This record gives sequence, structure tokens and C-alpha cells, in this order.
Amino acid sequence: MNQMRNAECGFTLLEVMVALLIIATSFVVLLHTRNQSVITADYAKRATVATLLASEKMSDIEQEDFPDTGDDSSNFGDDYPEYRWKTSVSDTTY
Repeated sequence: MNQMRNAECGFTLLEVMVALLIIATSFVVLLHTRNQSVITADYAKRATVATLLASEKMSDIEQEDFPDTGDDSSNFGDDYPEYRWKTSVSDTTY
């Protein structure tokens, strides 16, 4: 009877392997979700910076005298060299 009791007190190798498989799969899913969150946060940060820089540039243009016709482009200086802007001014009949 004591021998039967000892056989029921532990886990089989198969049960341990299945548990490890479940844990490993969960871990992979969690890492993928975390990576997607980092990518989404980076995209949101870039979109926010681009929106704020564009708004600032439009305010600068509105405060200046009416610009000459033609195109102009540049970047936002040393602080944001990866962001560029371009203006195009043309005559209109109105």
C-alpha cells in the first residue's frame, strides 16, 4: 500500500513536458506582444513629433509676410535632422 501511495505523489515526465510547453508558448506570445507594443509606441512618438514640427512650421509661415512664389525645403535643424519640410507657393486666380 505504501508503494502505491508513492507512485501517486509525483508528476510524470509527460505532464512536466506539457507544462513546460505551455509556459514556453505563453512566454513567446508575451515577448511578441511586448515587441509590438514597443514598435507601436515608437511609431506614436514619431507621429507626434512630426505633427508638432509641422504645426510649428505652419505657424512660422503664417507669421511671416506672404512668401514669394516657388518651392522651398529643408530639415528641422540639428535637433530633428530626420524630419523634412517643403513649401510650395503658387499664384492663384482668386
